[in-house]
Amino acid sequence: MPEIRVSTHPIALLAASGLALAAASTAHGQATITAIEPPAGYAEVWTTDASGDGSTIVGYARGSGRPPTPILWDAMLTPTVLAPLPGDTHAYPSHLTADGSLATGASVFEFFSLPGTSRAAIWSADGTPEVLGTLPGDDNAGASGISADGAIVAGTSRGPDGERAFVWTRAGGMVALDAPVGSTRSRAGLVSANGRVIAGSIQTDEGNRIVRWIDAAEAQEIGALPGDPFATPYAISADGSAIVGFSGRQTGPSRMVRWTDAGGLEDLGVLPGRSRNRATDVSGDGSIVVGYGEAIDVFRAAMWTRSTGLVDLNTYLPTLGVDLGGWTLRHVQAISDDATVMTGSGVLDGQIRAFVIRDLAPLVPCPADLDADGDLTIFDFLAFGNLFDLMDPRADFDGDGDFTIFDFLAFQNAFDAGCP
Repeated sequence: MPEIRVSTHPIALLAASGLALAAASTAHGQATITAIEPPAGYAEVWTTDASGDGSTIVGYARGSGRPPTPILWDAMLTPTVLAPLPGDTHAYPSHLTADGSLATGASVFEFFSLPGTSRAAIWSADGTPEVLGTLPGDDNAGASGISADGAIVAGTSRGPDGERAFVWTRAGGMVALDAPVGSTRSRAGLVSANGRVIAGSIQTDEGNRIVRWIDAAEAQEIGALPGDPFATPYAISADGSAIVGFSGRQTGPSRMVRWTDAGGLEDLGVLPGRSRNRATDVSGDGSIVVGYGEAIDVFRAAMWTRSTGLVDLNTYLPTLGVDLGGWTLRHVQAISDDATVMTGSGVLDGQIRAFVIRDLAPLVPCPADLDADGDLTIFDFLAFGNLFDLMDPRADFDGDGDFTIFDFLAFQNAFDAGCP
């Protein structure tokens, strides 16, 4: 009897399955883009984070002769000034809890040319600060990541012994996180919503490397892309399963990166013509990464997903029916957990302005539409087969870092689900 061979190529499996391929059209929702206006007496606004639910934005306003002033904006963009700690001159904001009820940052004292000092702090929604302090012996600290309930905060404390990552809890106060043997400094900037995972970086003989701490235990090195001297994280998914940032040179060429347990540290690439690229935030489930690409001070806001790859949001969002209304988006600083809200900076009428986009439709409305023609047809299967053959990350539909029959099954499920 002749040998019977069964192909495991996705297209051959498609033919064997006898699937009927129907076309589906993509429907788009309406989104609004709004400028975040500076308070009276200030010239410009910069945003630093959005709450997980997208209801609240934190950032700061700047004006001639004024120190940076941290501000919370609610869903109606009503501003609330975050006061510095008593005796301090100003403050810097960082991150928000999932519901926007607490903000983190640093409260600073500076007097002309004298060396300044800073203390980690958290603010309630009415702008009232609470001091977290510094690690013993240090004179500067800043709070950054915070859990969804505000019970766990991470940041960096600085003093004669250099920079040390810390974790703060209401019960235990501020304690230093473990730094691997041989590292000369450690920084912590991110906390998962459940508080279990903290992400940051360490300095080693090989350069700056991304690390994480689980339950504040021993640091686990994630590293950098091969040959890169510098890597640092900027955001973490709600459950801590994905960490995003950049790898490359601190002030030079760099690439967006995304780390997961399943796939390791993944190179997300660069925007065409943009040598310096940063991933600045990630959706709650870790599937949507936002940031920017830059070359010679020309910035373009960017987004990465498994199915789209790295795209310029200035050209991608209009394909989803988003009217940018004359804006050129420079960068996205934050995205809500459900990816319906973005905030960052752009250019409007020749001026750099802060913006917020709300009510975004799904940013990947039809993951199986790989040829991006708005329909689901046999050509999407052919596109998937080509990407699978090339081991292109866009064909890794199950997100495990490998190319197997399970990617075909995941693609088929997405195809069967149709387009919204």
